[in-house]
Amino acid sequence: MDRKILIYIISLVGCVFLASCEKDADIPVPEDVPKLVVYGYMTPTDSVTVFSVTSSSPVFGDAGDDSFSAVDD
Repeated sequence: MDRKILIYIISLVGCVFLASCEKDADIPVPEDVPKLVVYGYMTPTDSVTVFSVTSSSPVFGDAGDDSFSAVDD
């Protein structure tokens, strides 16, 4: 009898987790302004130090685009 109750409880909990509500929320997202990003690594033992300056990418942008755009000037 205890095993049947345990299976019933596990099944009930499983159904609760599988049945969920789904609703889209319309939340206003502020406009992102690109900022300058300086990337580099400096050590006292290296004779060459390389830094790159790029602009930041928006937080809510395209997820497939991982590249940063280089700053020319």
